[in-house]
Amino acid sequence: MSTTLSQDHINFNSSEIATIIVNLVKSNPSIPIKSLVAEIKIRYSYSVSYKKPWIAKQKAFAMEFGDWKDSYNHLHRWLQAVQEAILGTIVQCIGRPNVVDDVEDHST
Repeated sequence: MSTTLSQDHINFNSSEIATIIVNLVKSNPSIPIKSLVAEIKIRYSYSVSYKKPWIAKQKAFAMEFGDWKDSYNHLHRWLQAVQEAILGTIVQCIGRPNVVDDVEDHST
């Protein structure tokens, strides 16, 4: 009979968990956090809070697919390449201004 430890191991942080779950996230990017919690419990007999696997999933996603901010920064170049490659393509980007403390910031 295996005993499940109820507290997190001090070195079992979200970065460690990310390296463990990266293949799960790669094969199913919409994998539920509760499935990751269960996988960690099965593999290592540790119960982890919801927060650690949630953060780890974000890190694993970035490890496999790239950072959201970097991807967003490349969007304009990617859309331009699509327009050049497929003649007649029209791209229209509509955004909202960033709101900071109830004030619109049009600089970003």
